[in-house]
Amino acid sequence: MKSILLFLLLTASESFTPFHVIEKRSLNKRHVIATETRKKNGVVLHQHLNQQEKDTQIDTIPTNTEIQNRREFIQQASLAFVASSLLLSSSSAQAIDTDDSSIEEKLDKSTSSAQAIDTDTTSIEETLDKSFEFPIDPRYFLAGGGCASFSHGIATPFDVIKTKIQTSPQDYDEGFLPSTLKMIQEEGIGVLAKGLVPTLIGFGLEGAVKFGVYESLKPTMVQLLHMEDKFIPYLLASIGAGAVASIMLVPMERARIKVVTSGEENVGPLGGVGDLIKEDGLNAVFYGYSTMLLKQVPYTMTKQVSFELFATNLFAFATTSLALPVNEETRLLTTVASAFCASILACTISQPGDVLLTKTLKDNEGDSPIANAIQVYQDKGFAGFYAGYAARLAHVVSIVTSQLVVYDYLKQLLGLPATGS
Repeated sequence: MKSILLFLLLTASESFTPFHVIEKRSLNKRHVIATETRKKNGVVLHQHLNQQEKDTQIDTIPTNTEIQNRREFIQQASLAFVASSLLLSSSSAQAIDTDDSSIEEKLDKSTSSAQAIDTDTTSIEETLDKSFEFPIDPRYFLAGGGCASFSHGIATPFDVIKTKIQTSPQDYDEGFLPSTLKMIQEEGIGVLAKGLVPTLIGFGLEGAVKFGVYESLKPTMVQLLHMEDKFIPYLLASIGAGAVASIMLVPMERARIKVVTSGEENVGPLGGVGDLIKEDGLNAVFYGYSTMLLKQVPYTMTKQVSFELFATNLFAFATTSLALPVNEETRLLTTVASAFCASILACTISQPGDVLLTKTLKDNEGDSPIANAIQVYQDKGFAGFYAGYAARLAHVVSIVTSQLVVYDYLKQLLGLPATGS
């Protein structure tokens, strides 16, 4: 730094032109002018100018002290200029360093912000994954399949009577009990067990899927909808479960109705499904699915949701208002009462769909619920949708009550909580 300053000072001093040299040049020029003027104006003017030049020269020529002072002033000004330039350069460098530091800090902050955004995104994804996870517990499927096979198996006689009344109303129009006696007289007591094999297989699979999917969808729907009231989430879960379970039920239900109405005895290990495929092809297995939805979805959502509501409220009413002890006996009592009430509601709401399904699978004229509904109404009016209702009510009440009680018992045996607890 010192060497740079010294070089600048020496350069400034060598290139400096003294003021007295400049003044002398000016005087010489004026002297020429004065000489020319003297030639024109005479001696008097010459003498006057000469005297004036002498006075001017004396006044304008600086002394050695003045010249030295001027040199010092210029040197000091040069030093000040150089120093200020160096200071400005240093300040600029510091400013650049500061800017670099601030840029680095901003980059660090941006990186931190990006990391925070990534963390937030990860947490949101984890929250969404947790919110939409589909917990599947095989114990619900096992309990559902067991209770459905048991309940529909013991209710097979009611199902046979109901199916015959719906498919042959002209032959069995005297009511439930007279029609039952007439069937036994015509075909023997074994008629009441027709369709048992497809019933056990079909409703076993249907019950496993229906209860398993319903119990799995319940917490998912509650988290998805964020509703304090669980009625709507449970209702949507039961609708989804009923739609999925119908896929399992359609082949077996069609085989069962064919066995009951045709009088076939040998139905095979698959309950007559194999014969359907041989006769009508693979597509015939799922014939009537849209009509099955009209029966099974109202039936499933009414049965399962109403059972949950009845079980919860009846147990709370029994242990608080009636002051019954909180024990297994009270739980069993409220479970049976809840299942009984749910069975009546489920049968009443799904009865029109059951009539349409029986007609569709029996006539095999096309899976058109609207066309079949119009035909039923034209034949017997609104009462036609409740043909065989008494037989089906006895059938459904026996099925649903036993099914829900057994399901609740199997759940507890498998380590699951009781319904409504």
